[in-house]
Amino acid sequence: MVAASVGGALLSTPAYADYATTVDPSKSYGAWEGWGAALSWWANVFGADDTLADLFYTRKAVSYGGRSYPGLGLNIVRYNLGACTSRTIGTPPVGMVASPNIPRYKQLEGFWLDWYSGDPASDSWNWQVDGRQRQMMWKARDRGADLFELFSVSPLNWGVDFSSVDPFNEPAAPWWRADGPQEGCHFDPAAQREVIRYLRAELDARDLTSTQVAASDESTYAMAAATWNSFPPTVKSLVGRVNVHGYEYGNTGGPRSTLYDAVRADGRRLWQSEYGEGWDHGLYLAYNLSLDLRYLHPTAWCYWQPVDGATWGLVAADYPDPTANIGTLGAVSNKYFVFAQYTRHIRAGMVIVDSGDQATVAAYDAANRRLVLVTVCGDSPQRITYDLSRFATAGGAAGGVVRDWTTDANPDGSTGRQYVAGRSTRLDGMRLTVQFSARSVSTFEIDDVTI
Repeated sequence: MVAASVGGALLSTPAYADYATTVDPSKSYGAWEGWGAALSWWANVFGADDTLADLFYTRKAVSYGGRSYPGLGLNIVRYNLGACTSRTIGTPPVGMVASPNIPRYKQLEGFWLDWYSGDPASDSWNWQVDGRQRQMMWKARDRGADLFELFSVSPLNWGVDFSSVDPFNEPAAPWWRADGPQEGCHFDPAAQREVIRYLRAELDARDLTSTQVAASDESTYAMAAATWNSFPPTVKSLVGRVNVHGYEYGNTGGPRSTLYDAVRADGRRLWQSEYGEGWDHGLYLAYNLSLDLRYLHPTAWCYWQPVDGATWGLVAADYPDPTANIGTLGAVSNKYFVFAQYTRHIRAGMVIVDSGDQATVAAYDAANRRLVLVTVCGDSPQRITYDLSRFATAGGAAGGVVRDWTTDANPDGSTGRQYVAGRSTRLDGMRLTVQFSARSVSTFEIDDVTI
């Protein structure tokens, strides 16, 4: 959740000549689990907002600010189980010392108030705190979200079954300080190993054997690979899934592939569990997302703060009072529409297949015999041909008609198409040829596709 600024390497996307790419369903990377976002810190302020819940967790048309928006249909919720408390205990009294630089809305109340008792029914626990974040979690659940993850160390039950618990957040990073502007805690790999052992034992002791331990949510792919490779087999065996954050921006797949190869060698799945940057046009989101699915091969992809200021959010927000949990909602960014190109069409249960191209994500829905292609085009117009000859059929029953949607993502700030449908695209036999405008993201749905 802390990231270096987006560097010069990301400020322009590559310009390629016209090209053809072959989509190969024989090369697949597992069933897609879905799209998500963290609830902290925005839900600590806006957790009672039904419109935000509809925007993020449904795919219906949602009215916001006098305009209709396509709901993103996120199905993964990452709940921040906080560690803040106002209770003081002991003689002399001991209590939490908050950083003078952390605003109140970034302080998440913890349910465990003191260390006198580990019994959740004792008065060492208060299950009524953190009400707004819990509200948004419930709203997400009621709208269809089906995967919930805690990124903290203790399980809870509020009518929600958590599939995984991650006890860390960027633990190897060196920037966590007591006077920092947000929550954070440093754990070197040796300490992580001990926490993982204790957490797995505690979950098992509480009959939560099906709740996976996820680790370690490192900030970059390189950090994640180093941490994972440092774990002995006995610790790796306790980790059900590897999580990583996407703050290693860039135009190459090397660090992503290194992490994927290390995790795959141990038979684990990967989630890209947090991504964000401060560019509201969305072009860099699409480019990094495409690189992730091409080289990292996660089975889920999560944005960090869907509501945030400083152009990081999909919906803008201002938090004017650092001493209170209050805020004002603003405009929906262009990045929202770019994200919708992926989230609304690549759905849980589909299989990510090899697109042959780092600018394209390809997903196959066997139940509906549908192929989805999402492509980001960089700084120059391009003519791209998708070769579908490795499928048995494509588009025949639909008369070769291909449905499509496009969002323009212009770093100059100009607004173009925002999730606009329709250009009457058709297949030519087993080939689809499309002329892309510069700095755009397009989605194509092709029916009657069989392998």
